Amino acid sequence: MNTWLKYLTSWNSTISEICDSVRWGFCISSLDFLRDAFGAEYACSQWCDLLELKGAEPLAWYGDDYYAGKPAVTVNACGQGQIYYAGTQPEERFWTGLLGGIADKFGIPGFAGLPEGVQISRRSGENGSFLFVLNLSREPQTLALPRDYAGLLGGAIHNGELKLEPFGVEILRLL
Repeated sequence: MNTWLKYLTSWNSTISEICDSVRWGFCISSLDFLRDAFGAEYACSQWCDLLELKGAEPLAWYGDDYYAGKPAVTVNACGQGQIYYAGTQPEERFWTGLLGGIADKFGIPGFAGLPEGVQISRRSGENGSFLFVLNLSREPQTLALPRDYAGLLGGAIHNGELKLEPFGVEILRLL
């Protein structure tokens, strides 16, 4: 067996044990679509894993051709958490809805309407919780904040908005 195939088979079997929904095998797809439980349709591309439910619940299904009606995105319990598995590459609009729903479900605050190129990640440790805000674009960006935050890098208090220079970074302390 080729080394890469052995690795892929081993990796897939590990994922199958954790997600309890992946059956080895996939098909490269130029373009397909998937449909969520609310009937909304989203483009997907690059690959279409064939998912076999063994305890996982489907969140979205393929909508076209051979794959029509087969699960495309699943969720399964794992320990005290959940594992989400996407068997394809959905368009960003799908991810925005899915991840926004997960954040709401678990009370994770979000920032709707982030400017293009701005990313936020939350980190927590012994010294508290922080938001790392990065402007990955070549243009200055202004981010609306839901409340006032203390900036750790410049010491400024950001009253309702944060202005970031091109490729700028700020760390905000959460209380």
